[in-house]
Order: sequence, then structure tokens, then C-alpha cells
Amino acid sequence: MCLESISFLLKKCDFFEKELYFIRKKSNFLIKINEKFLKLISNKLRIFCRVANYREKVLVIEVSNAIQKNMLNFEIPNVFIELRKKYLPRLKSIHIIINPFLENVLE
Repeated sequence: MCLESISFLLKKCDFFEKELYFIRKKSNFLIKINEKFLKLISNKLRIFCRVANYREKVLVIEVSNAIQKNMLNFEIPNVFIELRKKYLPRLKSIHIIINPFLENVLE
């Protein structure tokens, strides 16, 4: 009974270790893409935007309010082309969402 419990715990630890590895790898990827993204947008927008996620070939960008979303929409075509050409060749689209709490985080 005790050996079975230890075996079960070791398997569970192995599972969590793999999950943590995946999380670490994805977060490092998002950090790098965020740095590339911020270099491609105008200075006045950088303090209001960040990469939130990349899933199913869609880059999700968070902005702090609707004004910044509208401003970013004008820059997205060029940003999309550059990101796809240099960093994310499988990128299908960029989705912009408003996160009002982002303003407090980025200050």
C-alpha cells in the first residue's frame, strides 16, 4: 500500500513538473513576443498595451481603454505583417481586448 502511494505521488510530481515546464516555456515565449510587439508600435501606445496570449495562431493584445484600442487598430496591419514576417510565420490574426485594470498594472 505504501509503495503504491509513493509511486502515485511520483507520477503526480512528474505530471506537475511537465505542466510547470510548459507554463515556464509559454511565459518566456510571451515575454519575448511582447518585447517584439512593443518595438513595432508607437511610443505613445507602448504604455497602454501588452501581449496577453498566443493561442490557435491568434495573438491576443490587451489595451487599457477604448481610445488606445482605436489607436492600435490603425497600427495593427503593419504590426501584423512584421510579426508574421519576422517572428510568427503562422500568425492568422491579432485580437485586441480591453482590460481596464491594465492601466494600474503598467504604471
